[in-house]
Amino acid sequence: MANAAHLKILSKGASAWNKWRRDHGKIIPDLSGADLEGISHTRLDLSDADLKRANFEDATLHFTNFSRAELDRANFRNASLCFSRFVRTTFGRVTFPGADLSYSRIYRGDQRGADFGYAELYSDLQSKGVRCWFAPEDLKIGDKTRLAIDESIRVYDKLLLILSEHSVASDWVEHEVEMALAREQEQKRTMLFPIRLDDAVMEIKTGWPAHIRNTRHIGDFPNWKSHDAYQKSFVRLLRDLKASEGKKP
Repeated sequence: MANAAHLKILSKGASAWNKWRRDHGKIIPDLSGADLEGISHTRLDLSDADLKRANFEDATLHFTNFSRAELDRANFRNASLCFSRFVRTTFGRVTFPGADLSYSRIYRGDQRGADFGYAELYSDLQSKGVRCWFAPEDLKIGDKTRLAIDESIRVYDKLLLILSEHSVASDWVEHEVEMALAREQEQKRTMLFPIRLDDAVMEIKTGWPAHIRNTRHIGDFPNWKSHDAYQKSFVRLLRDLKASEGKKP
């Protein structure tokens, strides 16, 4: 049962909630079993919170920090969780059907039963000397999200396109792919490197996902939860990124 006082603070909005979190750092928020259907907040700090059995159906929680939170049996059906952070989060039997986790950072931890698949490539690429821009890590407070992403595509040499059930349906991803393809034509070099986490891109017959499938070799990461399979695919990706220098599309 959720703590009524905690729910009341949350109802006041993200700023009031985050200030309360800063002022009472030792208190573990208890929102267990709370009905938060349709809730809408940006940059909400839910780190370390007890969110077991909470209902977040149709919620919009962009840039939310779920690090170390307890999500067992929480419901995120059709929730929009773009740019959120899940670091050492306990997922248990959480459900994410129809949820949008685009650009979210999901660090390997207890993911048993979680119904999604986003590999944690950012840290691994950084550790291998590949300088990366990743929105949840590098966007500054106050940045206009789309403008910042557009600028990063303009400045950086390569765009790693992670294809999944959610990303192939994302208007944001479509916009970024179109920008990257335009830059390739202008600069006469390969910039876009697609990898897939599931079979969604292989089943789409039209639009930009079909174009990518028909014109590019797509890196294979469907078994990313398996350490050995992930490492094998990661080594191949790293090799291809380095070998691409100077090549034309």
